[in-house]
Parts: sequence; C-alpha cells; structure tokens
Amino acid sequence: MEKQDFRIFKLNRILELELLENTFVPRPYPDIENDLHQAYHQIVLLFSKEIAYRVYDEFDITEIKYQKNGDLMVCAEMPVDTWLTGYLLSFGAQVEIIEPKYLKGVLAAQAQEIYKKINLDKRCQDICVILMTIAIQPYRNFKHNLEERGNENE
Repeated sequence: MEKQDFRIFKLNRILELELLENTFVPRPYPDIENDLHQAYHQIVLLFSKEIAYRVYDEFDITEIKYQKNGDLMVCAEMPVDTWLTGYLLSFGAQVEIIEPKYLKGVLAAQAQEIYKKINLDKRCQDICVILMTIAIQPYRNFKHNLEERGNENE
C-alpha cells in the first residue's frame, strides 16, 4: 500500500478525537468494480452466541440472522484467500463454516500447520503430559479423600 492509496478507517477505533486545523481535499471513493483483483464468494458461517459482540462489530446487520438458540448465522461475500483463513481462525472454535464446504478443508489444513509448529518437539509433548499429571494428581488425591470420608460415614 502506497502512502497516497485510498484507505478506510474504522471510526469505532478512534479512542481520543481531537479537532485539528489541518485540512484535506476529499477524493471520490474508488470505483470498486475496477479495483477487484479477486473474486468474492458467498460465505455462510455459524457463530456461537458467546462471540456475538464480534459478529455485530464486524459484519453488517443485513448479513446476520439470529438463530433460536442465540447463535448467529452470517451470509457474506468475501474473497477466499489467506486473509480469510487467518480471520476465521481468529474466532477459534466459536465459528463453523457452513458454505463453501471446501473452505473447511482449507481451514483444517492451516490449523494442522499451526499444530505442527507448536508440537514439533516430542519432548514438549512429554513435558506437557508430566505437567498435566502433576496438576491433576492433587485433585485425584482430594477426590479420593472425599470418597473415603463418605465411606466412613455410611
């Protein structure tokens, strides 16, 4: 992106507004038809209600359909590219891809690559198992003691 390129700023990100003397010459909004370098596809996503705040922040209200259980279905046109993959991964397990079906595979492949980078070292896996055992053992001892006390009272 060049310094003079057209940019869009999200107004809700402005935390401290200050009126300045500086002025600018408004430019016309660029013609989107001539600027599209990639095709946009119909994307259908199902978001859990726990992440509704982000859905309402990041999608137009006309693209959101409220579900009976509180989840949100979003139908939007987006380019299917690496940006979309990363964007969807940012929702973690709070999003399910409904359409297009092949996008599930793209996301799964990316998640697998992330997993490989995190778990490259077998020693790391062994350490995690040891740490989990250490963390769980006091709980098991506590549970065992409670059960023994319960048997004594019977």
